[in-house]
Amino acid sequence: MGDSALSPLDNVRPPKRQKSMTVIACNSCKRRKSKCNGVRPACDRCLRLNEECHYELDSNISRQDGLKRRLREVTAKSESLEAVVSQLRSASDLEAADLIRQLRQGADAHELVERTSAPSRSRLSSVAEEDNHQSYPSPPVEDPGSKMPLLSWMINPTAETYAKMPDLIKPTPMQMMVPHISPLDTVPLYVCD
Repeated sequence: MGDSALSPLDNVRPPKRQKSMTVIACNSCKRRKSKCNGVRPACDRCLRLNEECHYELDSNISRQDGLKRRLREVTAKSESLEAVVSQLRSASDLEAADLIRQLRQGADAHELVERTSAPSRSRLSSVAEEDNHQSYPSPPVEDPGSKMPLLSWMINPTAETYAKMPDLIKPTPMQMMVPHISPLDTVPLYVCD
């Protein structure tokens, strides 16, 4: 095997020099996707190109702290929205309509959840229960045959239901004796104006 065999140490490469990482890049460098050295008040690139140098976050807040803060904000907003959806699902129609009305008027979801918490929810529930127990007049019950005289006659073949039928669909005496002939079989296929 001689000289051509490589020892395990020959395959090891020297470690690469790690690039210094900027904690927060300025807005201009972010926009151009350029390397920013993060120097304040203006980074080297902005100074060299004579551009305004602005940073999104304060100098005492690291990028990680900024991301953590943003995560907390988004999580709180998500929890508020989930709570509103949960309230809408469990609310009566009256309560749900009130919540939707408030949202449409620009109420913040977090504030809405806080306002509709235990004390005011019980108040809304009692109002909704009172409304649910209130009686409303029922619509008049209509005879289904009043709008369909043929159906009425077929269900209840009496002289009264026969008299209410229009002449066009009245069964002939022969049709009344032969049950398999439908009165509609003899209706003309044209429509009169």
